[in-house]
Amino acid sequence: MKPVDRERSEVNEIAKDYEERGYHVRFNPSLGSVKADLIATNERETVVIEVKVGNDRDARARLPELARFVAQRPGWRFEFVSVADDDRLSTPPEADVISRHAALQRLELAKSLLNSGAPAAANVVLWMGATRLLLDRLDESETLRPNLSPSYLVKAMYSRGFINRTQFTALARSADARNAAAHGVPARVTRRDVERWLRLVREVTEPERANRPGPPIS
Repeated sequence: MKPVDRERSEVNEIAKDYEERGYHVRFNPSLGSVKADLIATNERETVVIEVKVGNDRDARARLPELARFVAQRPGWRFEFVSVADDDRLSTPPEADVISRHAALQRLELAKSLLNSGAPAAANVVLWMGATRLLLDRLDESETLRPNLSPSYLVKAMYSRGFINRTQFTALARSADARNAAAHGVPARVTRRDVERWLRLVREVTEPERANRPGPPIS
């Protein structure tokens, strides 16, 4: 099945499920400057649903704007659904490295996604920012730009002594969950997990901590 057909099928199934539970469903609503796949509303809440198939960069690029839109509206939450695409199993490196300011904004957007009840999506957005911050910490002169995968960067941080074993284990789990989402594989990610990972990324990339590893995570 082609990715576009796989996505359409998943979106229709999700819409049917919400309608059967009494929600009013709209397809492709405009939310700010972007469109979501679905929006489902009942008397208690409004749910924005975004479906991503495989390595769909367009869907991933929409996440920050959707997170911002949802976070500004009480009673709204975000649902991120990642679907495997058997035709594209590899995760390409990030196309561009964003500015440090934009990276810090991504961390704030990850918090917004957590507040809207979407920890898996929050972890994806977290790594949109963490990639740049870890590159800064490692120093781009080490020719890391060709391979910006989260797993590689975490290993590089550990091998160069910037993080300890406990920190490596925690960040590696976050990277694995992000990679699973990129491949459409469900990952068990909780709000507490992402809160911990956000805190850890901040700790290990702050300039004043450059000469010592962050504290172990309990």
